[in-house]
Amino acid sequence: MICKNTLVFYFYIQSRKGFITLKENVGLIDRIIRIILGLILLSLFFLLDGGIKYISIIGIVLLLTAFIKSCPIYSILGINSRSIKK
Repeated sequence: MICKNTLVFYFYIQSRKGFITLKENVGLIDRIIRIILGLILLSLFFLLDGGIKYISIIGIVLLLTAFIKSCPIYSILGINSRSIKK
């Protein structure tokens, strides 16, 4: 969905009352750090040998939360790294 030059991703969870949207709680700096760490971890998948290389798949989670701008763990803990503009 494109809304005023901003690409917005929504994930919906069906509930009894309809759909619940995940609120954006990941700020710009946090997103940049997640993207960099996610790419580094994913690259380790091809560099490491043995079973330890599968730990690098955590990079997918970091990239996903960076692109959807929402982190479920932040929601549970009540953390919001987004700056609120007035």
